Amino acid sequence: MRTWSIVIAVSLASCVCLGARWERKLEIKPAGGVSLRAQGAPRLGGRASTRQPYRNITRKGGELAADYGFLNFNSDFITFDYVVSLAALRDYLANFGYTDADINDLKNWRNKVHEAAYKNAVEKHYPQATYDEMLRNIDREYEIKKKDFFASRGFSLSPDNVLSADIPGIVAANRDRMNVVARQLEAVGKQQGYDSEDIVGAALALVQTGVMYKIPPSKDSNGKYTGGVIPPVAALGEGWGDCDSKSALLGAILSNWSGMRVLGIAVPGHYLMAICRNPGRGDMFVEYHGFKCVLMEPAGPAWIAPGMVGSGTRDLINSGQGFELEPFFKES
Repeated sequence: MRTWSIVIAVSLASCVCLGARWERKLEIKPAGGVSLRAQGAPRLGGRASTRQPYRNITRKGGELAADYGFLNFNSDFITFDYVVSLAALRDYLANFGYTDADINDLKNWRNKVHEAAYKNAVEKHYPQATYDEMLRNIDREYEIKKKDFFASRGFSLSPDNVLSADIPGIVAANRDRMNVVARQLEAVGKQQGYDSEDIVGAALALVQTGVMYKIPPSKDSNGKYTGGVIPPVAALGEGWGDCDSKSALLGAILSNWSGMRVLGIAVPGHYLMAICRNPGRGDMFVEYHGFKCVLMEPAGPAWIAPGMVGSGTRDLINSGQGFELEPFFKES
């Protein structure tokens, strides 16, 4: 990951129309291999002026049901249901995070292969140089296995051997699972005549104010390391998450639209996002490889429109400590 020290700018220009690929209609990508049974059913609620965001989470009949109500940036109050099988959710969470036993298993594999290489070298009277090369090959394979294992569990391993939650990887792994959410938000958009900006705003408002802000433990009750992240299906099903978790959830939802370019932005102690489109007047944005990308603050619980961030986030950005931009899309 690359650290950027450029300053996030505020647009002083008048509102500029979005590019033709993005402005009026976003095409939903096909979902492939959705493994969880989930359903979404957004509806317009009653008078928006009298409604407050809510979430009701219930467990019944082997299912986890989350009922949300939230106000979007068009002043429409939307209610949304999300249901997931508890058995499927357990399997899903079982494949996220890692334990000390997992690390020991990897080390034991390397030690056993080292022992086998030693016996082979002794039996066949290999010279020391050949044996040393065998060990180097084993260690290279071990590093690949270790990196692949952690990637499969939602983590990235840095060159200096530091593990951290891989938010772009989590987004990519959960795009298909969040396809049902994107489709249902698009259905409301068609009903109400929303453009792409409105649909993005509805997804942002759901994550900001519908999903409660709560920091996950770095280690769960089963001794599994989570990196302080609850992955998207669990975040939406259980109705809570922190800045990293909510960014992963929103990124996974938005990734279902073709042409969507979304970035994760890691600042010290915080995580937010940016969507690549021309900024309107007053929008905060960052430039990434020639794209202007407008900031979004998924963490909430405040209701903050695209282009705006909370005062605490603004202070972090302006602190001069730098930040990392992590694309949630494949760069061509």
